[in-house]
Amino acid sequence: THVSENEIDRNDAIAVYPNPATTNINISVQPDVIKLAHYKLYNIRGRTVLEGNMAGNSERIIDLQGIAFGVYILELNSEKQRFIRKITKI
Repeated sequence: THVSENEIDRNDAIAVYPNPATTNINISVQPDVIKLAHYKLYNIRGRTVLEGNMAGNSERIIDLQGIAFGVYILELNSEKQRFIRKITKI
């Protein structure tokens, strides 16, 4: 399978850590890829449990203390791109 340079850049456009997480996660966004973005955290049933906005070249700390342990899907939507990451709260 061939992976283009654009796909590699796209995968590196955001970083989500730590994963698994206990109390919070950090979302780091590259400004040259994303200017503004909206994020949603979904539980495995598809219900939105957290959401918010963030700017490129920024880091957002999301507090997970109010949600149950388990697997979640983080969706980050910008004007032109969409990123999906699996998050585990332990």
